[in-house]
Amino acid sequence: SIYHSMHNDKEAEADFNRYVEVSPQKPFGYLVRARFYEGLGEFERALVDYDKVISLSAESGSEGESLERYALGLKGKAMTLRHLKRYKESLEVYTRLLRFKHEADETLRQRGDVYFEMGEYDKAIADYSKVVDLMPDYSGAILLSRANAYEKIGESDKAEADRARAKELK
Repeated sequence: SIYHSMHNDKEAEADFNRYVEVSPQKPFGYLVRARFYEGLGEFERALVDYDKVISLSAESGSEGESLERYALGLKGKAMTLRHLKRYKESLEVYTRLLRFKHEADETLRQRGDVYFEMGEYDKAIADYSKVVDLMPDYSGAILLSRANAYEKIGESDKAEADRARAKELK
């Protein structure tokens, strides 16, 4: 991590690889390395490590920590697939994560964003609306996203209402 913060990515990668070699059954090493690869824009390599985090966490016995690592692996994989514009796969992973954490406002927002990017505006609006329901006093950015989706389907009045409400929340 120190090498990475010093922009010495070659040494950082060597240390991340060594961590994985020393502790191949621990999901944390793969998680850190996946985030490192993602930061470098090496998304395919990150995906391999996120898959390893998911599989090792699902097999692990320590329930609390294992579930958290599992969720982090799913979230990282969904974001990485989104970077690769593999939207359908990303949606599948976000939906899987929502089955695990069904009231995860950030996951709903991100899945809504993927629906928006795919042009599935009604589904984006549905996810954004769930987030607004979960966090009515803190949903200014979500209201703006939903307003954009409303615009795309020609519902300007709803878009304006969301923008006005978002402005009040700021």
